[in-house]
Formats: sequence, structure tokens, C-alpha cells
Amino acid sequence: MRVAFFSISARDPEAETARLNAFLNANRVLDVHRELVSEGQRSFWAVCVQYVVDQAAVSGSAPKRARVDYREILDISTFAIFSELRELRKRRADEEGVPVYQIFTNEQLAAIARGDVTSVDGLGRVEGVGPSRLEKYGVTFIEAAAAARKSTGDSP
Repeated sequence: MRVAFFSISARDPEAETARLNAFLNANRVLDVHRELVSEGQRSFWAVCVQYVVDQAAVSGSAPKRARVDYREILDISTFAIFSELRELRKRRADEEGVPVYQIFTNEQLAAIARGDVTSVDGLGRVEGVGPSRLEKYGVTFIEAAAAARKSTGDSP
């Protein structure tokens, strides 16, 4: 745990407030203690920030993206379609000997499952889906989603 101190003028807080906010946004903050020091025209806020150094930021490596639990963000029938698409993706990845994300990411599968994408052309507009993926997997995954939607009674 580390500690940083800031003093922010009560009369003209803008510059120091911006510096404090930048610091807070850049670090994992544990606690902030603030106190007004009343000295008439020279009054200021004394701010003490307890924080933890993020080792990924120190080493220069990119921070990991937060994991998304699609069971929480998709409704039950959409999650069922999403699960079927994941199984299809896993089978194809195993057949081709590639990581699953090279076929489609979870985010891309969720877009297909939600019905945001119902055609190969629409799939081509999803971020990260290029002509190669469209040609190789587009029809298969769009048809699988349509069949799963039909079996669950869900419509896009």
C-alpha cells in the first residue's frame, strides 16, 4: 500500500482537482481521506489517498479485460442459443486445431445469439469479423443460430 497527498485550494480548485482525478483514475484506490484546513483566504483541502500499485501498469503490460458472465447479461433463451454457438465453435476449433477465439469471440457469438446479426452480411458488420471469417464460418453460425432460435421459440 502506498500513500499520496494532495492540497487543493478552496478558492481555485480546478487545476489540482484535475490532477487528483487523473491520479484516482490511474490507480487502484483503497481509501481517500479529506479534510478542510481553514486558513481564511488560504483555506485548502488536504487529501490523503491510500492506493495499491498496479504491477501490470508498472511492468508495462496491458491490463486484463474484465471477464463477462454472459449468463448474467443474456436472458435465458438467448443464453441457450449462445451456449449452442459456443459448442459449435469449440467443435470447429478442435477440428481445425485453432483457439476458439480465432473462430469468433464470445462478444461476437453474443451478438449472433441476441439476434443483432441474422444474415451473413450483417455478420460482416460486427467488429473483428472480416471476409475470411465470413467466408469460412458465416453461413454455418447464422444457420445454427436460426435453428436454435426456432427450437427455443425465440425470434430475432
